[in-house]
Amino acid sequence: FGEVAFDQVPWPIAAAVYAAEQGIPWAYHDVDFLAISPSTRDDLVARGVRSERIRVSLPGIDRPGLVVDPDAPRRPIVAYVGRLEGYKHVEILLEAAARLLPVFPGLEVLVVGRGADQPRLVELARRLGLEARTRFTGFVPDAERDRLLASAAACVFPSQKEGFGLTVIEANALATPVVARDAPGLRDSIRDGETGILVAGDDPADY
Repeated sequence: FGEVAFDQVPWPIAAAVYAAEQGIPWAYHDVDFLAISPSTRDDLVARGVRSERIRVSLPGIDRPGLVVDPDAPRRPIVAYVGRLEGYKHVEILLEAAARLLPVFPGLEVLVVGRGADQPRLVELARRLGLEARTRFTGFVPDAERDRLLASAAACVFPSQKEGFGLTVIEANALATPVVARDAPGLRDSIRDGETGILVAGDDPADY
């Protein structure tokens, strides 16, 4: 978790987690690590784990059962798929969507997933004038997730940190491009300018 813990839970708990993680190099000094991305490997090295103890193995996904035409036009739908937690910064998607309304008056927003941050995000959508055009789906089965991803013109992932960014690959497998923060994990799962766009920082205007 590192410092991201302070965006996720009350500071006493976050401080305990952060302090506990300082002992990783000592507790696991003779243990081999399997990291799911170069970013995770670099994070471990920065924490004191020896690089020769770490091997990177990128995760994969099951191929979607849904077949899509990558050239077919799509409605102006932007989507997010994942946990609704503070460090995911889904509010950036909502604020960016509000800025797009003058250009795309038919814009719709899909927020797929559940988590502790949902009440705040629902209220933010209301305040931004997005309530009628934002759908919070909650948890959905894989087949429904794929259908929703395939309907979107783009997916947005403004998370502060990921292990890899598996949802990026799930979106790309359905010919849906991604706009994401240039953050650990996400920069490993996106080919910038090819399968998606990486954005530096957290300004909604850049998304």
